[in-house]
Amino acid sequence: MSTRERHLDIGCGDGFLVKRSKCKERIGIDEIYGERFGSALPFESNSFNYVTMLAVLEHLENPEEAFREMHRVCKRGGLALITTPRARAE
Repeated sequence: MSTRERHLDIGCGDGFLVKRSKCKERIGIDEIYGERFGSALPFESNSFNYVTMLAVLEHLENPEEAFREMHRVCKRGGLALITTPRARAE
């Protein structure tokens, strides 16, 4: 990661991951802080080098829309990282 890059973490919780990002601009959104991830992200298209969503997808009502929005805000050649918990995770 470069200090000129931008990182968006959807469902950031307490910000553990995004606080450790080496990107110049780091943005975390989370429902805990009143930032609900609905059908549209409040960012311009092609604006982030990295978009992460760790263990959030399974909580969304419309995951297809989430994928579209992540793709929309991620720059060409950017990286989107999505995880879900293991079936046995508790």
